[in-house]
Amino acid sequence: MTDKDLTVERFLFNLNTLGELGEEICSAKDFNMIIKSALYMVMGSFFASKGVIFKYDSGKKIFFPVVSKGIDNVGAITLRLTDEAIRAFVQHNRPLDIKGSSPMLSYLVPARAALSKFGARIIVFLVVGDELIGALSINDKFSGEGYTDYDFQLLSIMSQHLSYSLHN
Repeated sequence: MTDKDLTVERFLFNLNTLGELGEEICSAKDFNMIIKSALYMVMGSFFASKGVIFKYDSGKKIFFPVVSKGIDNVGAITLRLTDEAIRAFVQHNRPLDIKGSSPMLSYLVPARAALSKFGARIIVFLVVGDELIGALSINDKFSGEGYTDYDFQLLSIMSQHLSYSLHN
């Protein structure tokens, strides 16, 4: 199989996964089952072994885990960010490579220790309009490959689906 064939195959797999994610989110199933399935689909698309979806509690100003996979004692992991950081992430609204060099990483300082507990590599904040709903975080790929621009675009689309599901 050529590299081009693999690229097309991966694109078709991801397109199919997006369709399934949309179906899952719109289904009449139990909310916890939907969000768990959504996390598993995201992790499967990126070959990640650990992931968590957080819901944002605007009253307490914390992110608490709603569902996770591959993480021990996930209930002990909460994220806190400053109001300034929250405003920045609502505007940024794109996946962030925690090991990257983006200036946005400075806003993650208060949450770094909690994210490092499970080896988080990528975090994307789930936003609807100008409202912060939650966050999704996954670790490195099984293969050890880095995340590509294509991966970030796909994760952006998937996180939009998750945002609307959590919001509804």
